[in-house]
Amino acid sequence: MKPQAVAISDALAALPDLLRRGPSPDALRSVTGSKAPPILQRTLFSDRRPLQLVYRQGNQTVIAEYHGSAAEAEADALRSSLAKSRRGLRAMLDAGAVVADPETGLILRRPGLDARLPGLRLLHDTDAARALLTRIEGSDPGAVTTTLMAHRLGKRAVIRLTPATGPTRYLRLRAVKSRTGQTAFDRHRALWAAARGSAALILPEPLGEEAALGATLFAALPGAPPGFDGPGAGQTCRAIAEAIASLQALPLTGLPHHDGAAEARLLRDWFGRFQIVFPDDAADLALALQQVTDALMTHQPAPVPCHRDLHEKQILIDGPLAGLLDFDTVCLGAPAMDPGNLLAHLALADILKESSGHAEATMAAALTGPEDSSLRLWRRAALLRLRMIYAFTDMAAAHLNALLQAASLPHDQ
Repeated sequence: MKPQAVAISDALAALPDLLRRGPSPDALRSVTGSKAPPILQRTLFSDRRPLQLVYRQGNQTVIAEYHGSAAEAEADALRSSLAKSRRGLRAMLDAGAVVADPETGLILRRPGLDARLPGLRLLHDTDAARALLTRIEGSDPGAVTTTLMAHRLGKRAVIRLTPATGPTRYLRLRAVKSRTGQTAFDRHRALWAAARGSAALILPEPLGEEAALGATLFAALPGAPPGFDGPGAGQTCRAIAEAIASLQALPLTGLPHHDGAAEARLLRDWFGRFQIVFPDDAADLALALQQVTDALMTHQPAPVPCHRDLHEKQILIDGPLAGLLDFDTVCLGAPAMDPGNLLAHLALADILKESSGHAEATMAAALTGPEDSSLRLWRRAALLRLRMIYAFTDMAAAHLNALLQAASLPHDQ
């Protein structure tokens, strides 16, 4: 069932009240059974699908979609669609799986319930998951335990497969009615082939696919999350810098381009939403945004392979090597894009006190390649984007202000 999306203009008009109130406590409790205060982690915008808000309540995630006055009718239709036997989800549809909240116009649901991702049936059918591993890898791994690791409603999901014998695998799921999943897998295979044998870069190995389920199978990437504090921080940052340089040196063609002009358009799209919902804060952003987008429009260095969404949670460290995850957005772009984005996320980690306060500086000292002014430009662009993205969450005002202050520093001095 395809949800009937409320016009984006109407959703944006309703958003200030949704951000202030959140879902009604009774509706949330029906889904999670918890009385803990919900924390808004992300607001997701689409021209084709309903506005989405992702909440964390205790140790549970709740996905909310805005349907306005049609919430109850759409929730009934959604439950009927999810209950179809071909979905393999009927056993999960208890009274709290999908809940209408007419008070706010939201439909709340638990992760893992998605009519557009048929591969989610493997989450509840471990025999089918075992059979899939057997078909792709050529040997029976024994009983398989499945764990949902991530779910972006209507777009993608990741399931961890832990077999009784053999290594852990990760199954990435995409909508079968779209070519995006197949295209992403084909690009990852080309990337893997080009990077194989690299002395500085490791990537998840692509193992195979099950087109009917929109499923692609990957080996687990070895390593642990990077530490940017302590005596090993310098070595960690050098490994990351070398991995970025190795990625940029790969002889890849046929990738989509994301240049400075594309980044400028992305920032303007975010600002368009931001100024509607937060008109009192828009003026503080406008000057920095104009400076950055003007500079990006004329920033046209020779393009190189880029991750395009590189941050510390996409990196694993395995001894002297850095591994990079999630290449769905791989593209050809400016050499400063990935390191600038990483520095911006480390600046945010410093602001949130998730590090000692020196993570960004340690990483910056290890980077080589892009000119300092280019690096500062792409760092500013990422900081502005983060400032606007996190405005639509429950991030504290002090942290939002610190992001804006960091983004306001000139890039060309």
